[in-house]
Amino acid sequence: KLGNGIEFHGYDGENGEVDLSQAFTESSFVFDGQDDYLEFPYDSNNEFDGGFSMEFYGLFHENGRHVNVATNQELPDKDTYAGLINLVRSKALKEENWYDLGYEAVRCGVYNSNGTSADRFCFNFLGADSEWSSLSKVSGVETGWTNPGAPWNQIVNIPIPEGKVIHFVVVFDGENGKEKLFSNGSKVSDVNISKEYWGEYLKNLDKSIKDNREIDKVWFGRGTMSSGRYLHYSHMECYSCKLYSRPLTDNEAMESYKKSVSYHDFLAK
Repeated sequence: KLGNGIEFHGYDGENGEVDLSQAFTESSFVFDGQDDYLEFPYDSNNEFDGGFSMEFYGLFHENGRHVNVATNQELPDKDTYAGLINLVRSKALKEENWYDLGYEAVRCGVYNSNGTSADRFCFNFLGADSEWSSLSKVSGVETGWTNPGAPWNQIVNIPIPEGKVIHFVVVFDGENGKEKLFSNGSKVSDVNISKEYWGEYLKNLDKSIKDNREIDKVWFGRGTMSSGRYLHYSHMECYSCKLYSRPLTDNEAMESYKKSVSYHDFLAK
């Protein structure tokens, strides 16, 4: 089932038309890791003031392509990040040198640290300015991030072996200061994060809207890492992916795993 307004990129057929036979199997979306990604509008009514959740079910293959879009040059294979979901401010992309901006409000992805199997999930929050991703304290309070000053706020070790199916749910509860990760129906991470940081982050998002840089679309299957000019594609099959504009409860996250697996098994048969 597809949502509204989805654009397919990289699935090129004859005469420049989209060839959807490249994009699907009977039970999955397919991404070749070279130039395939989906783009769809972000519903501005889905405010996530209290937090949000992201769910993914599928499998990752070896590393995809990495490219410097400013120079159109390929990056070394040792760059092992795979972009998954990015919430993007496209107006900023069009009006300025977008590859020098922190133009994404949220970005999520995985690392394939040995080049063949993903083993770490990471995400980052960017407000009106990219400097917010590197803060270790807000108003004297620790943010709680595992990687302040790095291109990621949080990196969580998680086994995602090549060729093996993985289901994970990330729950970010800014209102209560919690960040959780569920893998294959079990909670594998539950850490405290700064409610003060989240409040400042929301203020920065408000500033983005006033500056005409509000979130207006989502990329799925590609993303950036340490620089906005570097795009990293995912080589994967996706059975299901969902974004929620609220933090799921523990029971909801674990129940979603059961439903996703059952439904995919039904389709696969």
